Amino acid sequence: MNASKSIRTAALLTLIPLLTACSDEEPFGLKRYNAAYIEAPQQIAFDAQKQQDITITASEGMPWQLSADYWIKVSADRHTGTGSITVSVADNPNATERTGTIRVQGGLYNRNASIQVRQAATYINVSPEDAIDFDAEGQTRTISVIANAAWQVKWPERNSPKEWLTIAPTSGREGTTVLTLTAAKNEDSAARTGNSFSIVSGNVSTEVQVAQSAAQNSLLITPSGTVSFTADGKTVEGNSTQQIAITTNTEAWSYDISYDQYASEEWISLRRNTGINANRPDISVKANTHTTARTGHITFRAGSSTATLTVRQEAGSETISISPEGTVTFNAEGRTAAGNTTYQIAVTTNAASWSYDISYDSNASEDWITLRKYTGTNANKPDLSVKANTSNSARTGRITFRAGAATATLNVRQEAGSTTISITPDGTVNFTADGRTSAGNTTQQIVVTTNATSWTHSISYDQDAAAQWINVTTYTGVNANRPDISVKANTSNSARTGRITFRAGTATATLTVRQEAGSTTISITPDGTVTFNADGRTTAGNTTQQIVVATNAASWTHSISYDQDAAEKWINVTTYTGVNANRPDISVKANTKNTARTGSITFRAGTATATLTVRQEAGSTTISITPVGTVNFTADGKTTEGNYQQAIVVTTNAASWSYDISYDQDASENWITVHTYTSTSANQPAVSVKANTKTTPRTGRITFRAGGATATLTIVQAGKEGENSIIWTDYDNDITL
Repeated sequence: MNASKSIRTAALLTLIPLLTACSDEEPFGLKRYNAAYIEAPQQIAFDAQKQQDITITASEGMPWQLSADYWIKVSADRHTGTGSITVSVADNPNATERTGTIRVQGGLYNRNASIQVRQAATYINVSPEDAIDFDAEGQTRTISVIANAAWQVKWPERNSPKEWLTIAPTSGREGTTVLTLTAAKNEDSAARTGNSFSIVSGNVSTEVQVAQSAAQNSLLITPSGTVSFTADGKTVEGNSTQQIAITTNTEAWSYDISYDQYASEEWISLRRNTGINANRPDISVKANTHTTARTGHITFRAGSSTATLTVRQEAGSETISISPEGTVTFNAEGRTAAGNTTYQIAVTTNAASWSYDISYDSNASEDWITLRKYTGTNANKPDLSVKANTSNSARTGRITFRAGAATATLNVRQEAGSTTISITPDGTVNFTADGRTSAGNTTQQIVVTTNATSWTHSISYDQDAAAQWINVTTYTGVNANRPDISVKANTSNSARTGRITFRAGTATATLTVRQEAGSTTISITPDGTVTFNADGRTTAGNTTQQIVVATNAASWTHSISYDQDAAEKWINVTTYTGVNANRPDISVKANTKNTARTGSITFRAGTATATLTVRQEAGSTTISITPVGTVNFTADGKTTEGNYQQAIVVTTNAASWSYDISYDQDASENWITVHTYTSTSANQPAVSVKANTKTTPRTGRITFRAGGATATLTIVQAGKEGENSIIWTDYDNDITL
């Protein structure tokens, strides 16, 4: 803190004698003052006080005036003769003493004096000087401010305690002032440190440090105590979650879950949320499939504070189920469909135990149903068995399984005993692919012989079950036991079999039905011929032609043959899988020849075939030569390389080519010759010219033709040099003529 000592200095009086003139009158009629003088204090000093009265003594009737520095004020700046004035000073804004001057100017004769004004340095003292500490609950403290100038409280721009600290008063004047500091309660788990405020007077300030202890960790949950869920996981309000409101003064919280029962199921869940619901987690529970209530606990932690919520879930209702359910059937001998003498039943229940009772629809006196219970791992897997049925009628009963109020019922059915059934013909009956018997009939009559009042039948298939290709037609009256069998035509390329099982009570008779394979068929769309242009596009402008293959075979293959250009393999078939397995695409390469070409695609399924002709139009005829443009010969018939012949390479997609020669000069001489060859040099002719005996050059043209295509070569031959010909030869810029 800044402090300064008080300076108190007594005012010294100065007598300022003023010399007088020898005469009473001055020129111009002005009066002269005899023995004129001014007396003023030499110095005045200010400490805490801000004003003083001083007396200035002057000759009677002498006028005088005052002027002072900006921070010094006088009560009157003009006077005549002796008079009193009040001098006041503004607060010193600095921590150092300052001095100023009051200037006294008197009379017509410039009688002057000066008064030095001294003002003590501004100081601000705070007691106690140590930092002010507040407890977390908030409290009131006082400090004393001792100052010699007006002051005010100033809050800092950063780390200001203004939000939690109030000060009264916030300003004062010189002297001692008691300030009351009141801190609000700190509900945060972090202490308030590094805070301060200042007592300021002008440029002088004293900083006061303040701090507040951290609040103890607090944690509150709502609801508290116990939350309850139903067995199916609902709150009392019918919601599937229970939101918990967590109130804490810490930045983070955690939790753990413990269980009083069924810990392995981890049946309690807590879901954290984000944003404004970060402290509002949701609790949910799995359905309680047990017949006893269960409890668990969620312990919330924030720092050293904890809060525990008990989660209670009601008991589930008793349940019981069995597998198989519905009806189990035994034959008359007491065997299952699998040929076993017992049927194992799986009992599923959430109860600790279960019981059963047996009731009968018929033959109750025989107690023909037996359920055998076990212990240990098979406690819930009893075996069901029945006695042999010696009666000629089927019988039923039921077993009711019980777990508390829950029940599950299993029906037990046993077929009648001693029932017989036979069929004629037996074994196997055969049908052709188009559904006829060996006798050429569309139906096969079966004679059923049984001692039962009625019989049933069922059909099973080894192949093509979805087609349900076997049909049994039953009748009434005299033909009640003479059903007719028929089959649908077999459009597949493989034989198929099925079975008709005739039943009377527990007796069965099975007839195998066999049908011969149908012929393998295959067809394509489009069929006949598809045509591509020379650049490989269909008439629709596509680069591929899709083919639809229809066959009764499981798969098909294809092969390609060519009438022309087989080495190029210019036809391509792209096959696919899945839904497009029977939709291949056909494409062809561009035809660079000037003749059309054809090929064939043969699709095969077994011995069946379908052939598609592929035709491609001819390409345009082309011809080109090398070299191109002009060939030059000398007068004696040599090329620029010194040869008598110029080799030409003819390139064409035609089978043959021709040429003709035209002349610009000397046509009658036929001076250009084209030499043609056969075999490997058939497209490599040579050109020669006769010697030019004239002195003028000459030109001609060879036009090569393939169909409508042409390529022209210009032949230029120099003239013969005459006796008066000028020959220019340049050797290092020396010209010889």
